[in-house]
Amino acid sequence: MTRYARYKGNSHRNEHEGTDWTDMNLSKMKAKLEEEAKEAHKIERSENRRLKRQETKKNKMVCFNCRRPGHGVEDCPEKTQGMGKKLKDRVCFICGEKDHRAMNCPSNPRGMYPEGGSCKFCGDVTHFYHACPKRLGKEENPEIGEVLSTFNPMENTETLVEKERKIKEIVTVKKKPKIVLF
Repeated sequence: MTRYARYKGNSHRNEHEGTDWTDMNLSKMKAKLEEEAKEAHKIERSENRRLKRQETKKNKMVCFNCRRPGHGVEDCPEKTQGMGKKLKDRVCFICGEKDHRAMNCPSNPRGMYPEGGSCKFCGDVTHFYHACPKRLGKEENPEIGEVLSTFNPMENTETLVEKERKIKEIVTVKKKPKIVLF
């Protein structure tokens, strides 16, 4: 069989001897297997590097529960012992005593708000807004038959409207004009 390479019209034909079919199949299969082996080797090396990175990262990690390297809080062997015992080991950095944390320290005026602030609902510094006991107590659903408020139709409605206006005036804050300095 004759093959023509670099065919550019009739005048520039280069004739080559044809390759045997058995040689073509073996060489293609061999090349394909070598390519797959190289690809598998690359993937294996990449996987080994990834596993090594994970292992070094895990060894550098320090547990926040027992303060030992090599595992995290979720894998801590001492986690089942409870936090009550661990609180005795920790020292409050404000007063130096060993039985409480800084956020619960009696000599800490800021409480759980180290940069200042307080609960938006009641103004206390010992809890956050979402855990406010007063707010949670008011959000509870009333029991069936409980009277929430009463309405007297004989009451003067103008006084109610005036009260609402006064409340709105108190609540709305007048905006100051912006001063831009260049």
